[in-house]
Amino acid sequence: MADKSRSYERITRKDLTRLAAIARDDQDARFARRSRWRPYADRVLCVALCQGAALHYVDGRNGVKDFDVYTFYAEHPTGPFPFRWRTEMDFGPSRFGRYPGDPESFRGRRVDLIGRSLDVSPDADSVEAVNRYLTAGRTETARQLAMKAVVLLDPEELRGEIIWPQATPAAPADAEETPVQKLERLGVRGILWQLARHGQLIDVRCEMPQCYCFRGRRYFDPRSARSDWEPTADHYPRLKMHRGHLTPDNVRLAHRLCNRRDYTWRKKINAMLGKRMSLEEIAEKLNAEKVSTIHGTNRWTAASVRKAFVS
Repeated sequence: MADKSRSYERITRKDLTRLAAIARDDQDARFARRSRWRPYADRVLCVALCQGAALHYVDGRNGVKDFDVYTFYAEHPTGPFPFRWRTEMDFGPSRFGRYPGDPESFRGRRVDLIGRSLDVSPDADSVEAVNRYLTAGRTETARQLAMKAVVLLDPEELRGEIIWPQATPAAPADAEETPVQKLERLGVRGILWQLARHGQLIDVRCEMPQCYCFRGRRYFDPRSARSDWEPTADHYPRLKMHRGHLTPDNVRLAHRLCNRRDYTWRKKINAMLGKRMSLEEIAEKLNAEKVSTIHGTNRWTAASVRKAFVS
């Protein structure tokens, strides 16, 4: 029987954007109040919806009692982020209603905002860092979070991605397909199909240096879906803007979104290198223009600029 105190309305991307904004406001307020912890303001790895509401986003059946939003930080030398530092905010009036057990001051569902610091560098891949934290299960919090689901809210370009539970391996039937059969099933023709036909493409996987698909490099949606995860042909190593053509020696398989992100970086970084800007200057410029960062990071650094350019 459904719990009448919960909402069973679907959580949409717009709702995730609202939660991300609440989390950012909370971070600003926290560090303004307690300057001792302000160094953590620049060490955000990611922000995620967790627990029951995240599970409801995944299965549509769990229901929403409240929203648990976790901000994961790269641990600072001053010490771990205080695990008891928990705040509450109001989601506000919405189709989710309100939990009858909350104080009357709440007009909508309660949003619990919690932080955890992980023993990684600020440039660490946030998805890998959180998955390692949950898999290790060394704390009660990690074990509790691993029992439900984790859905990213920030970085914005990964918003809505389900990073926990981790994707399951491909089904045996899929593994038995030849590259030609798999590409045909996905509706792929042209140069990629020709490569597979001639034995020059032996593994149907995203070949970009940075793959964003939470289901893994070998997952693709059909071309007809017009999805971020449909297969596309990327001009490589000679870019299209450098008069490269899709030929057997200048193509690689990519998810649409991974292809688009990589092209955006290369175009911008190429132009700035041509102006003899340093990697630090390029990173500062990319951050100012809010250019999407490489997978798992929330800010451009000299190291990540170099990594994006040479990979």
